[in-house]
Amino acid sequence: MVIRKQQRTTHSNSQHISGRAKELAAKGYYFLFYHPQGSKPSDVWDIIPEDSTKRGNHYAAYPEDLCRIPLLATCPPDGIALDPFCGTGTTNLVAFQLGRKSIGVDISADYIAYAQERCHLLL
Repeated sequence: MVIRKQQRTTHSNSQHISGRAKELAAKGYYFLFYHPQGSKPSDVWDIIPEDSTKRGNHYAAYPEDLCRIPLLATCPPDGIALDPFCGTGTTNLVAFQLGRKSIGVDISADYIAYAQERCHLLL
């Protein structure tokens, strides 16, 4: 956490340029998450689109790489990732691939069954 007058903002102190500077001025703090290995993730991620048409009738499937960086940055190896709208289970699958535990919740029993099937393929 960066607190006003105790540390500088990381990009710019100009509120016209930096959203973090605006947040710092408005609230007096902002959270800056760092990767557990010490490097700060970039603001721009290179994510290769993947074929998500194989995920049944779910229309909001996303690439596995989209959740890989946030999981590495915020979930320790002995942690548990929670996805309250897990859909096809992409976040859960990647968490398992990274050696994390994971809990997925969804209103659709069909999506839960599909997510379980995807994750069980790793076992």
